[in-house]
Amino acid sequence: MVIEYLEGRGNGGGLSYEATVNGIDVYGSNMLDDRSVLFSGRDLLSVTHHELADGHPTTVTFTCGENPHNGTLTVRFDQTTQWRNAPIVEFVIGETYGQANNQQRL
Repeated sequence: MVIEYLEGRGNGGGLSYEATVNGIDVYGSNMLDDRSVLFSGRDLLSVTHHELADGHPTTVTFTCGENPHNGTLTVRFDQTTQWRNAPIVEFVIGETYGQANNQQRL
């Protein structure tokens, strides 16, 4: 397995470039702060959303601060996933992640 960090890869829209693994760019999302998960799209069989206590599948709350452009949006949901029995690779980012020298502990 060849893991590289290549300059100039795009970020934005809730995604961030994490590394390139065997020539495949790997992006992370805002869901996990310290790790990236790599799996084939064929391996995730289903995602099921369950009702919350109020009977809805999702609850969205906005808390306005002093500046309404800097408020907090909270989304609550309860979901389960079903996976095919296949390898899933998890990269845990160490303390050196994001430093100027682009070193990563994986």
